[in-house]
Amino acid sequence: MINKRTLILLCTCMLLAVSMAAADDTTPSLPETFYGTVTVAGESATDGTVVSAWIDGNEVFSQETIDGKYGYSEGFNVYGDEGDTITFKVGGTEAATNSLGQDGEPTDLDFSVDSVSDDGDDSEESTGDSSSGGGSSDSDTSSSSSSGGGGGGGSTGEEYENIASTDAQTRTVTAGATASYEFDGEDNDVTFVQFRGTTNSGQIKVLIEVLKDTSALVDEDAPGDVYQNVNIWVGNAAFDDDNMEDPVVGFRVSKDWMSDNGVDPASIALFHHDDGWEQLETTQTDEDGDYFYFEAETTRFSPFAISTVESSAIQTQDTTGDTQADNTDESTDAQQEDSTGSDDDSTGVPSMSIIGIIGLIALVGIGAAYSMKKKNS
Repeated sequence: MINKRTLILLCTCMLLAVSMAAADDTTPSLPETFYGTVTVAGESATDGTVVSAWIDGNEVFSQETIDGKYGYSEGFNVYGDEGDTITFKVGGTEAATNSLGQDGEPTDLDFSVDSVSDDGDDSEESTGDSSSGGGSSDSDTSSSSSSGGGGGGGSTGEEYENIASTDAQTRTVTAGATASYEFDGEDNDVTFVQFRGTTNSGQIKVLIEVLKDTSALVDEDAPGDVYQNVNIWVGNAAFDDDNMEDPVVGFRVSKDWMSDNGVDPASIALFHHDDGWEQLETTQTDEDGDYFYFEAETTRFSPFAISTVESSAIQTQDTTGDTQADNTDESTDAQQEDSTGSDDDSTGVPSMSIIGIIGLIALVGIGAAYSMKKKNS
């Protein structure tokens, strides 16, 4: 006969196992990845033809063709709920529909249309360039930008109505080379993004989302008087922190805004959100008649805010070596933690370690119950 103490022990083990399994169910699902050829009027699509994916009237991803193909140089990753109907368009012309699965296996899907329309997407919200990445090779470059309300990133997770404009650049990333992306969008005050590649990753895109307000991906406003909120996305599912090192963000701040708000250059800093807002070491590098220019080292890319701090918190161009070394150590530690977290979140299924722990708890509970029963008998 199982006594009261044994029963309590068994119930505790079962509750612990169930709670751990439920927590693991919150792991994000995998995207559906597509690739294939694109033909227009029987001919291979010209480079730069836009292939886009739509769910419920919203664009969730887009990419330009290269050599008449999409999804080869970088992943064409579509996120959504399993069973969602995806509508694919080529240059604004509907090309195919497909049901969204989440098995993580790439889907070979070719598109063929009779013609393309320059204004085929005007009736629906458009995200512009939704994929992201970074890289270096001035000879292999493409760029795009869009502006105005209702723009969106779709696959990035940002709310459509919060995106004022987007700006994107594509480069070819090679191991050991510095990848530099320069931006000149009128509404975008991020002037460049650069990092050093650690692998030969091919064409990679950097996407800037200029926001109307604090990113929907964070739960609190950035400290200080915010000048601009932005999301910076570098790479896709196959390109992460391990593929780059020494990332730097350059940005500018309007002299008129600083004058109106009583702010001096020494009070400007870049903030990055990663489990809370983190102030990055910020250096003033230049100025012209309209702007002060700055740059800041970061550990990874996601939501950022250009804001104000106490004047003593910012570095000038002659930053000492000791300060730079301390900042590098902190960045390295944070990058290692972020890389580990990214690996854990990318599985989409319960990990073997969790399953093993649950099994071990169950065995301990059964063993304890058996021992106590034997002792009582």
